[in-house]
Amino acid sequence: MSKEKLKLKHRFINHLRNTLSYIVPKKKGLIVFVPIHNPQRLSGNLKAFLRYLIDNQPEASYRLITMHPIFEKQAIQSNIKHTVRGVFSALWYELRAEIIILDASAPKYRGNYAIVQLWHGVGFKNVGLLNETTSPAEIKELKKHYRSYKLVASTCPMDVEKQNKSFGITSTQITGYPRNDKLVRWEDFKENTQKEFEFSEYKRIISYVPTFRDQPTQQPFSQQFWAALNEFLIKTNSLFLVKKHPWDEFIEIPNNYSHIKDVTHSIFPQELFMITDLLISDYSSVFTDFVLTGKPILAYTYDLDAYISTCRSIYYKLEEILPKPFIADEWELLERIKNDSWMKDAIYIESYHTFRNNFNTYQDAKSSERIWDMIKQFSES
Repeated sequence: MSKEKLKLKHRFINHLRNTLSYIVPKKKGLIVFVPIHNPQRLSGNLKAFLRYLIDNQPEASYRLITMHPIFEKQAIQSNIKHTVRGVFSALWYELRAEIIILDASAPKYRGNYAIVQLWHGVGFKNVGLLNETTSPAEIKELKKHYRSYKLVASTCPMDVEKQNKSFGITSTQITGYPRNDKLVRWEDFKENTQKEFEFSEYKRIISYVPTFRDQPTQQPFSQQFWAALNEFLIKTNSLFLVKKHPWDEFIEIPNNYSHIKDVTHSIFPQELFMITDLLISDYSSVFTDFVLTGKPILAYTYDLDAYISTCRSIYYKLEEILPKPFIADEWELLERIKNDSWMKDAIYIESYHTFRNNFNTYQDAKSSERIWDMIKQFSES
């Protein structure tokens, strides 16, 4: 089928779904999970909250819509009730659901739905209605979609304000993120996770987790840097892991160095954070998750100006919210990796704790429980 015909088919199905959403009666208590952020794998908040329901709320009625053969295999192996997208039963579950749970915007839902938006990160970037690159036509569709948001999960007052503006709503609540319920207890899982991925032999694990760039800017590291980094890693029995954004096709990771590995498709972020000793990122919300471990972070902002001008504007002033130091040069970054005395600097310690507390109102393991309590209230009202 040609791309044009496929597009017309999807448009027809979406129109049919939205029309029928006002006619088909909802089934009380039915919760349907629809992965949007990473349709190829069950991950993040969606995975964590679904796992919570299965393990702790056996009376809950749920269905997962799978979008990819790998995804379906994962659901079968985990004994998760699921339906493959593209068949009539998937459409029927969407129409009958009392609650639809998403992890990213899905403008195809522009009808009579009650959506719980778990989202995929406490973002620093402008999204939704705040994203200047969104066209007027897209804005119109998004507004119709956002009207169905019954609850948006958030982690702190600042993010509540940002999400409400981004979606044009008032239904964002501080719940914490389900995916972090295990992360706050990372020490309980570190050893087994290291064994699972065969990283136990390394003395130190450094992870680089960059955000998605809508447009290519520049490569984060030169070939000379990769070579020098690998030499240091060998000497110190350390490992450098790179996990790109699932949509990223730009950043190049060399495959010819013994102590540098691309783990983009082999490990989930929260698993990676459990075994990471130092996290390097840029404008990604992964910082807000990782600081729950209390382990150190470095902000590598090598393309900040280019990112803002060609990709996304940023809601916050990063220099005011992120822990110092900021690093824009790869060789300074390498020096910070080699010499960790900066971790004892008063300005780093103070800014780290301020950042952690500002973006994480709850630092417990009860985010899923709070969200479930709110969903039950919706169902009972």
